[in-house]
Amino acid sequence: MKVSASFLSHLLEFLIAGIIFTGLIFFGLYVLDFKIVQGDKKYSPKETVIRFEERFGSREEKSREPTISTPLPSQEELIRQLIGANRPSKKNQLPRQLAPWEKQVRDITGQNIPPATKTQRLLALAQTLTGEEQSRVYATATSVAPPAMFQQQLYPMIWNPSTPAPVARVLATGVITQPDSFKFPSLLALLKHSDEDTRAMAESVLWAYFPDEPTNNYPQAVQRFLSVSY
Repeated sequence: MKVSASFLSHLLEFLIAGIIFTGLIFFGLYVLDFKIVQGDKKYSPKETVIRFEERFGSREEKSREPTISTPLPSQEELIRQLIGANRPSKKNQLPRQLAPWEKQVRDITGQNIPPATKTQRLLALAQTLTGEEQSRVYATATSVAPPAMFQQQLYPMIWNPSTPAPVARVLATGVITQPDSFKFPSLLALLKHSDEDTRAMAESVLWAYFPDEPTNNYPQAVQRFLSVSY
């Protein structure tokens, strides 16, 4: 059967139109998929890790960050809290005249003499006083006494029943400024002192150094600390 030229021409036009239409459909789907992927910001796992590290830092960088730890309290800070916390503020207070004993304390501590000599003179002055005045002079003597002098002369007074309780408390507080090898065993001993305030002071200082230890573990904590330090 013979096919006319007109029919073949129409068939060819139909095939070409179909090919063009199919190509347009695939092109449109490609464009649509590209926009969706870009709009959703989809990345490969590797790209995701890179972008996360750019924003928050890598794990290695995190591991190199310094660890924050609580420092041990200084002796000055402990003394300030235990002795000076209850003193009235000097702000807006008018200057007052020094008492004769206060002038003597000022003169002794201001002299260019060895600390042991200052301590002996302060102790001699304290013997002439009573009450709060005597306690304050002992506090000054404790602050200037060399370690050997404190340990041999002042520390035994803490345990002497004839020592007034306020004086014994002041001297007990002076243990804080001593070398560790003397300070920590003395604090453990003061936990058994007959004076409640003295025991409380010793326990507060030990807690400041060993906050994670129960009270009955303080001897072991002190032993570990001294074995590492000395």
